[in-house]
Amino acid sequence: MRQTRLFFVLTAAHLVVTIGLLLFVFGAGMARFDTGGEPAWFEALCGRLLNLLMFPLSMLLDRMGQRFPGWWGYVPFVANSALWAAVALAGARVWRRLRDRGLRVPS
Repeated sequence: MRQTRLFFVLTAAHLVVTIGLLLFVFGAGMARFDTGGEPAWFEALCGRLLNLLMFPLSMLLDRMGQRFPGWWGYVPFVANSALWAAVALAGARVWRRLRDRGLRVPS
């Protein structure tokens, strides 16, 4: 039960950060849309972080040319966040098993 709850918490946290960054980057880009100016360093950093957080599902769907209409457009965001949460939990499980077997892993 604890793993399931942690999975949903990690998924929700990833989803909130991803959507928040998307809104920030979009809003900042629209604010300078007519001027054609370069993005500020913080906006560029947030854009790169957003690309990292949206990897791999958004890149895969982009290359396939897939789009989800209407409210279904949130499905890739939720699926991507769930994938990140699953990978994080699997990585933590492997890390604990290695540590419990006495292998030296950085703490």
